[in-house]
Amino acid sequence: MTQRTWITAGTAAIALGLSGTAYYVLAADATVTTSAVLCVPPTPSRTPPPAP
Repeated sequence: MTQRTWITAGTAAIALGLSGTAYYVLAADATVTTSAVLCVPPTPSRTPPPAP
């Protein structure tokens, strides 16, 4: 393998690692957000709903 091929392979590996890290961060963020939405009860509104 030439030096150019190694650089290309290394760049691809770095890009894959970065995208993988970003994917895990986004997945963890979505999980935390979902659990927060599910665990925290919605606050009841002060005003009653309008009568139909």
